[in-house]
Amino acid sequence: MSQFKSLCLHSLQFIGWLFVHNVMVLPVFAAALWLPNRGPVVQAALTIVCGLLGGLSLYWLNRAYGHALQDNPTGHFHPTRLTQAPLWQWVAVLALTAGWVLVQYFWPGQASADQDATASLLTQYPVPMFLVVSLLGPIYEELLSRGLFFAYFIRSGSRWAKGLGLVLSAFLFGLLHSTSFSWATAGYILSGFVLGGIYLLTRNVRFSILAHLVNNVIAVFL
Repeated sequence: MSQFKSLCLHSLQFIGWLFVHNVMVLPVFAAALWLPNRGPVVQAALTIVCGLLGGLSLYWLNRAYGHALQDNPTGHFHPTRLTQAPLWQWVAVLALTAGWVLVQYFWPGQASADQDATASLLTQYPVPMFLVVSLLGPIYEELLSRGLFFAYFIRSGSRWAKGLGLVLSAFLFGLLHSTSFSWATAGYILSGFVLGGIYLLTRNVRFSILAHLVNNVIAVFL
């Protein structure tokens, strides 16, 4: 009964974090709807507001992830400093990230509605959107889709549990970006598999965050 209660509590908490996911970009959406002025003052103000909202969201999410790791009996994942990671992890992560970026460059199909909306907002508000899309967003999504998801729901260190977690977290990542299935959605799911694989391989969410940051920064400039 206590396990069922814990599962329900974690599920509600996770749903709450899903809703918080887009809080940091809401000021840009509001500005696009109601503010015709897109000058430097507006850009700077939106950057500050989005940065504050994103910073607060990341602070509380990171605290939740830390507490969840302490409560997870497997003790499998450790967000250690990247400077302390062995060389083979760096080589593996860089190789996977390079391959992932290359595959996405040649990925077929049209952009999803999420990608179109993001591209439009990047054109209108490049500074605050770059902050959200290339810096704050990837960190939040990794702490949520890999970190908190595994810490909350993958309570066993077995290969079967990790494999199930990898599949479910990849599809969750796809649904975070697109609710209708398309080539774009499949691309997001593939991204979820790559990032989940990096997380399982290194046991360190900081590596999946780094890979996600690199990918998003490259995507913005391509």
